[in-house]
Amino acid sequence: MNIRLLLFGMLLILTSLTAEAQLADTLKFMSYNLLNYRNTTNQCTNVTNNSSDKEAALRTLFLYYKPDVLVCQEISASPQNSYAFIQDNVLNVNGETAYRSANFSNNSFSSLVNMLYYDSEKVGLLRQEAVTRDLSNQFLVRVIDIYHMYYKDPNLTAGSDTVFFTVVAAHLKAGNSSSDAADRAAATNALMQYLSNNAIRGNVLLAGDLNVYTSGETGFQNLVSYSDQSVRFYDPIDQLGNWNSNSAYRFYHTQSTRSSNTNGGCFSGGGLDDRFDFILAQFPVLAPTNDFRYIDNSYRALGQDGNDYNQELDVNNNSLPSVIAQTLYDISDHLPVKMEVEVDKLIGTSAAAAHPLRIVHPTWVRHQLTIRHNATGSGQFVLYSLSGQRLAAISAQPSYVNMPVPQAAGIYLLTYEVAGHPLYRSKIMVP
Repeated sequence: MNIRLLLFGMLLILTSLTAEAQLADTLKFMSYNLLNYRNTTNQCTNVTNNSSDKEAALRTLFLYYKPDVLVCQEISASPQNSYAFIQDNVLNVNGETAYRSANFSNNSFSSLVNMLYYDSEKVGLLRQEAVTRDLSNQFLVRVIDIYHMYYKDPNLTAGSDTVFFTVVAAHLKAGNSSSDAADRAAATNALMQYLSNNAIRGNVLLAGDLNVYTSGETGFQNLVSYSDQSVRFYDPIDQLGNWNSNSAYRFYHTQSTRSSNTNGGCFSGGGLDDRFDFILAQFPVLAPTNDFRYIDNSYRALGQDGNDYNQELDVNNNSLPSVIAQTLYDISDHLPVKMEVEVDKLIGTSAAAAHPLRIVHPTWVRHQLTIRHNATGSGQFVLYSLSGQRLAAISAQPSYVNMPVPQAAGIYLLTYEVAGHPLYRSKIMVP
C-alpha cells in the first residue's frame, strides 16, 4: 500500500474524532540555587548556613510566589537529610499536601544534586533520566537530570489527550578558569547530543545554574547554536551578551546577593554582577500558537530591580515586598529565576456535551484544505506557520469550507477560533 495514502487515512481518522473546546491555564516555573542546602562544608556550617532558618525563609518565599514546578540546585546528596525536608517542611505546610519530589539522582562522588518539586494536582511526573558522562565517557562534575512531565487537565478523560513537557535541570561547573569552562562545554555538548539522539524536543525547558560568564562561552553556545536546530535552546528574554560585570545587564544578574558580608565565606561576595541562573526554552515554547507557550514578560530574576549592580541585594527592594527581599538575602547568594507558560486545557465534558465540536479534514494536503465541521456561531479557521505567523483565515460558515494552503512544503497549524481564542488545533502537512 502507498505509505502516503496509509498515513493520510490514519491521520484523517484521528482528526475526525470529536474535539473538545479548550481554555488556557498557567503553569509557574522557578529555578533556585539554594547554596549548600543541608550540606556542610568548612565555610557553610549550621551556624553560617543554618538549615532551619533557610527553611523558614523558603516558606515565606513560597507563600509569596508558589511555583507549580520548582527546580533546585545545591541540595545535599544525602537523600535522607536533604530533599524530603523541602517537600515536607517548606512546600507541604499550612494545609498544603499536593507537592511531590522527583526521584533522587546522583553520581558516586558529588556532594550536591539537583531536585525537582511539583504540584501533583496540576502536573505529573511521567519518568526521569539523567546524563552522567561526557562524550569522552568521563563522569560529569554533576549529573544533568531530565524530567518528563504532563499537565493534569482536570477534565482529562480516557478519550482525550493532554500536554506533555520536559524539564532539564543542570548545575554546571563553577569557576572562571579555562578548565572550568572546558568542563561546562563538555557537559552541555553531552546534553545536546543526548537530546538529539533521543528526540527530546518541543515543549522543553532547561533550568539551572549554568555558571557561564558570557553567551559566547562554548558551554552556552552548545545550548543555543547546536547543529541539530530542533533541540536548540533560546533565551526567552533575548538578553545574550557578556553578562559579567556589565551594568547593561543589571536587570538580569542573579549572583551575588552579598557583597562583603559572606557569613564567613559561605556565601559568595562581590555583589550582583553575574547572570548565572537561567530558564531556557526550545523554540516551540516561544511560538504563540503552541499548546505550551511562554507568557510574555513573565521571566525575571526575582528580587532584581536593577538598582543593586555590583552591590549586595537591597532589602528595600523596588520590585517586591521588603520581607521577601530579606528572605532572598537570607537563603542564598543566588536569586531565583521564574517564568510562566500558558498551557491549553480541555473545557469540561459537560460544557462540550451541549455542542461537541467535530472537525474533519485531511492532514496531508496540496493547494487547498477542505474542512467539514459542525461549529456554530462566528468562529473562523486560521492557518499559522509553526513560528506563529498568521497565513490565512476563513469563516467557519457554512459547514463545508475550502481554505487555500501555502505552496511551500512544511508543517502548518490549523486552529478553530472564536473571538480570537483557539478552541481546536491540528497540524497540517504540505508535501
